[in-house]
Amino acid sequence: METFLARVLDVPWDEVHAEAELLEHALSDRLEERIDSALGHPTHDPHGDPIPPRDGPHEEGWGEALDAAPAGCMFRVERVSDRDSAALRYLGELGIYPGVVLTVEEQAPFGGPRWVRVGEERHPLGAALTRLVHGHAERG
Repeated sequence: METFLARVLDVPWDEVHAEAELLEHALSDRLEERIDSALGHPTHDPHGDPIPPRDGPHEEGWGEALDAAPAGCMFRVERVSDRDSAALRYLGELGIYPGVVLTVEEQAPFGGPRWVRVGEERHPLGAALTRLVHGHAERG
């Protein structure tokens, strides 16, 4: 439902979780299957969360948190926690979404921000944000 709201209705990614929670309890299985088919059977929602299959096992891996990625690495964002809509909105404004590759430039000392580069833009992210972003680091 989140993917449908984001792709088809252009609902911002910081709003889709709450809206989907309301709607998914009102949908019939038949309508849900039609939506899934129309979307091409997506495997992940807009936040990178895996969509559970109707049948079979479901994996809920989170990957490494951005706050653990070493300075100097490239970090591929795979998943962003959807529990804080204000944080999602802010990360989205910075261009930090699943599929984005950013550069971890440095960690300021004494609990200061982690500096990341997204495209040409450099941003400081505090620990509250870097703990919400998950993926995998690659030495650059």
